[in-house]
Amino acid sequence: MLSTRGGNASGLREHNTRLILRSLLLGGPLSRRELSRQTDLVPGTVSNVVNDLINDRVLREVGPQPRPSGTRGPREVLVDFDATGVAAVSVALGIYTRSVGIVGPRGDVIASTGIQESSADATPAETLDWVEARINDLISESAIPASAIIGVGVSVEGSVDSAGGIQTHVPYRDWHDVPVVSDLHNRLGLPVTMANSVHAIASGELVFGRGGAGDSLLLVSVFTTIGCAAIAGRKVLAGPGRTAGDIGHITVVHDHGELCVCGKRGCLETIAGEYAIISAGRAAAWSGRSTHLLALSGGRLDAITVYVVAQAAVDGDPVAVTIVERAAAALAHVLAPLIGVLDPEAVVFDGVLPVLTNQIFMQPLRAALQSTLPPDRAVPVLTTCSVLETAFPADVSRPSMLGAAALAYERFFYSPQHGGNHVEAAVAVTTAEAAMNAGSEVRS
Repeated sequence: MLSTRGGNASGLREHNTRLILRSLLLGGPLSRRELSRQTDLVPGTVSNVVNDLINDRVLREVGPQPRPSGTRGPREVLVDFDATGVAAVSVALGIYTRSVGIVGPRGDVIASTGIQESSADATPAETLDWVEARINDLISESAIPASAIIGVGVSVEGSVDSAGGIQTHVPYRDWHDVPVVSDLHNRLGLPVTMANSVHAIASGELVFGRGGAGDSLLLVSVFTTIGCAAIAGRKVLAGPGRTAGDIGHITVVHDHGELCVCGKRGCLETIAGEYAIISAGRAAAWSGRSTHLLALSGGRLDAITVYVVAQAAVDGDPVAVTIVERAAAALAHVLAPLIGVLDPEAVVFDGVLPVLTNQIFMQPLRAALQSTLPPDRAVPVLTTCSVLETAFPADVSRPSMLGAAALAYERFFYSPQHGGNHVEAAVAVTTAEAAMNAGSEVRS
């Protein structure tokens, strides 16, 4: 078994293990020889680490390397992740939605609840009861051994004290100081790490994304709350308090703006947040300005959701299109100075509105940015998360799910402290240690 504690030798072993695991993540399956070439580790070191990981059922041999046409001689044996040896639990808690999944080391969703609506009256305890039950169900249904689960990653909307593992405030729900990390750890006996949803989604894009956005991008999350995460040098710039990118409460309407949950008026969320989109859609249907919205909702105002508004816009309903365009213009107003300062290669969006309405949202956003930025500053690439590789709308929750899983992999699988026998080290945490070491994760 690989040690996760000890002196310099142990630290070097962990470093080598991380190099090998990351190479397999990006390009596996690979032979031991190719792993040696990519990591600059000597072949003997690679063989020793790989053999130990195979014994731990983290990796497995997957057959001989294909032989180029016309060549002879022995073929290298390829190694890759063991499909039943490594998995992370992913928990994504939105304001009004929630989902739980089990995710493999390359972002393959092994099992998932899908997007589930969350009652506005649900308490934190009821929500975590649901999370606990669904995690246990999925582990049982997936046939993934409990020993393969490296930990739990949690993505949450609202204000987060990641250092304390606490969801400090959930707007629109009036939740305060919810100890998500310690509570889930005590329930599950697994290590838990948590981050604000936009930082988690950015981590998912870095770990699992295949969009080729490069080392620098700005990721914008447009849900009930609105946030952004800057990535530079392939690192998420979360800030010392892990609160960087809270753009939802920047004022965009200075006179007679709508009242926001934060107590101010005219915040970005009052125009582009999902609650604002729903309110605008219901007002248009109630006033008779959009019969199409009412038809899509079966004649019920309370059934008009952000999905309904997005569908109406795709159908060409002029009122819905205007709602989407107004949201895009408000976002452009806030993003323009950030683009000017950070100069990202791409601006990547996640959220029902940008994903489902696509160019209806992107075109006015690009136009508004172009009119706001200096003439010599080109608008960067505008796209949706590259982890969205399958059809919409079934997988609109995919970035949040993969983002939460990425948090767990980064902390409990690739980190220096857990680069080796991650499972035994992680599950050995005691409740007493958890109470003494309240941090962004609970570990031994």
